[in-house]
Amino acid sequence: MSFFIFFVIHWYSSLFFQSVFHHRYAAHSQFTMSKGWEKFFFIGCFLTQGSSYISAKAYGLLHRLHHAHTDTPEDPHSPSYSKNIGTLLLMTRNSYNDIYQGHTVVDKAYHKNLPDWVSFDKFAHNWIARVVWGAVYVGIYFLVVTEWWMWLFFTYYICIRCCTWFSY
Repeated sequence: MSFFIFFVIHWYSSLFFQSVFHHRYAAHSQFTMSKGWEKFFFIGCFLTQGSSYISAKAYGLLHRLHHAHTDTPEDPHSPSYSKNIGTLLLMTRNSYNDIYQGHTVVDKAYHKNLPDWVSFDKFAHNWIARVVWGAVYVGIYFLVVTEWWMWLFFTYYICIRCCTWFSY
């Protein structure tokens, strides 16, 4: 039972932080919050997304560009310009990386009201943090898995996480 509790809580808390902070707050500026609450959400995203942590600023820029250029060649992740889901994911990964690393220069008009905590992103967005999170995931699964078939969830989980580990 602890396995399912962990899996459901982790899954939905990760969705909550991504949806509220990255999507609604950073990308769409649907509401405001104090710098203290921003820091709370940065940390919450890191704790729930773990090895898949992404920069709220880079995500906000990527998503704003997507809305500004929907289904055109300038759209950073349009299914209209991808052959399949794999190339779409690769294109999105590359667009995100280019924005995060500063290889893609984004017009200042898109930068309005983006959350930015440079030192935290630098800490959370590196390979050491991703490897540590991988070890944490293994430890948690050793604690909560009680049947062999539950490791299949871990295999799926690690495959999803590895896609993000190698994409940043």
